Amino acid sequence: MAKQFTAYFKSEDDLLSAHASLRTLRTSNVTIDSVPRQNTEEGFVPFVALNNTTSNMGYATVYREGDEQNELYMLEGLVDETQFDKAMNIIQRNDGIQK
Repeated sequence: MAKQFTAYFKSEDDLLSAHASLRTLRTSNVTIDSVPRQNTEEGFVPFVALNNTTSNMGYATVYREGDEQNELYMLEGLVDETQFDKAMNIIQRNDGIQK
């Protein structure tokens, strides 16, 4: 069975690196999009605990006005349930933020 993932990246390079690595897993319906940041004074803080274990917790990041880009890059798709943790590790290694 497949599980859905959504991740955000601050740079297009990080997104493309994660996308290339995710191709080694059983993924499908993978889409890439950019999301403009219109209000840079407020923080964007997605936080998701991947599992309820301390060894596999999500993390939060705040994007501030000083960031060099005005866009976030979004990667979403489906991954085989048996490879979901590997997909989340790939996203984290490429500075992605899971939603």
